[in-house]
Amino acid sequence: MVWVTSFKFYIDKYEVTNRDYRKCVAAGTCAALESRSGFDAPNQPVVLVSQREARVYCAWAGKRLPSETEWQEAAQGTDDRRFPWGNAPPNCRLANYYECNKGQTLPVGSKPAGASPCGALDMAGNVWEWVEENGVLRGGGWNRLDNVLLVTGRDHVFGNYRSDDLGFRCVRDGSP
Repeated sequence: MVWVTSFKFYIDKYEVTNRDYRKCVAAGTCAALESRSGFDAPNQPVVLVSQREARVYCAWAGKRLPSETEWQEAAQGTDDRRFPWGNAPPNCRLANYYECNKGQTLPVGSKPAGASPCGALDMAGNVWEWVEENGVLRGGGWNRLDNVLLVTGRDHVFGNYRSDDLGFRCVRDGSP
């Protein structure tokens, strides 16, 4: 987890992985998810998860989903940058998105040059991320164009929506 000063919370440095989520399933708290070849390696972000399932996992881990405001603060910092890494346009060294033509998620943390100001990784590309507000997604996924990677980019779907470009990360309240 990394500390975000303005709002006084910790946000996961990485998206929740398949390995992390499987621990919750093994504990009997989380529901088993559909597995998709190419998206099921232990260090890839968990996908095909609904917003409710993301909330259950975060609660099991002693955390919660971030609010939209918290997610954006962690991605943008306080300097009004356009992307987590700054104002330079996206490229495949900074994020996993459509132009990179990988056709799937990458292991979390694969693009360290794309870190946000607080040190969170993959906040643009790889997978869209659930936030607490109903059906709201942030960050853009591996199959999206660069215009959705903006820290202000968002989408809205039904909370039971599942996709292979949709995952999440959690936050915890507190101070250092």
